[in-house]
Amino acid sequence: MMMMALDKNYTAIRSSSQSHPEADQTAQTQREKEMDIRVEDIRPGRVLQLIPNTDGKDPVDFRTFMESSPKQQVISFFRQVIHQVEVRRKILDFHLKLKNDITKGFVINIFYGHDVGGPGDLSYGRPCISCCADAPLYPFADAVLAGECVLKEFSDQPYVQCCLDAKARPGFIVTPLRHVDRMSELDDEEMYYLWWVGVQALRNEGFSMFKSMILNHGCYRNVAHLHLKIWVDPQLHSAAREMWSEAKIMLWGRLEYLANRLYEKKGGL
Repeated sequence: MMMMALDKNYTAIRSSSQSHPEADQTAQTQREKEMDIRVEDIRPGRVLQLIPNTDGKDPVDFRTFMESSPKQQVISFFRQVIHQVEVRRKILDFHLKLKNDITKGFVINIFYGHDVGGPGDLSYGRPCISCCADAPLYPFADAVLAGECVLKEFSDQPYVQCCLDAKARPGFIVTPLRHVDRMSELDDEEMYYLWWVGVQALRNEGFSMFKSMILNHGCYRNVAHLHLKIWVDPQLHSAAREMWSEAKIMLWGRLEYLANRLYEKKGGL
């Protein structure tokens, strides 16, 4: 796992410092230079907040960060998020929520330590809908297939795919093409494009803002395959749909119908 690789990197730094004292200051300076985030326990044992360190510069929103930052800086930032959460604090079950903040640019809140009763059996005896294009999204004979929801403008992406939400909620779902459970398992290309494609999907649909981006891990999941949820304002999403192709509008209608049908089948729970 990538988390294990990260641990080895830190071990290597410590070993190098012990065997070569003159390298100690260089290694320390490099670590400080790479620390692009600060962490606050806003609710100890329940909520962490990770905030980008702007080094005195004006904070920027997440879309600006993604579109103006070098690729390696973006990768380094999210590796640090993983290190702070999974390695330093040993938090493996969590709900990650990224959102813009008017004073801080953007923040990442990590919700953990709650008894959410998950994840249970994540396979449901069916193929993974993020791996199998012909997997049905609903247990009905007329169900939409997973591959039908993939946005064509990202269909040639070698690392991730971007889809309409299967439940017809206002937003997008971005998943790695490779089956992984955790963000820490992503390689650098997958890590970068998971977030970059999400931002580009917003741009393509004409959204200048989003409500939140969500990544669930461990018992907070209900689908095994890692997936990034990008939610937008329902009214803005409704307006954007007026510009969709007829085929895409019809697909959305089918998803709404199937989602409501499943809701009714479960007794409206």
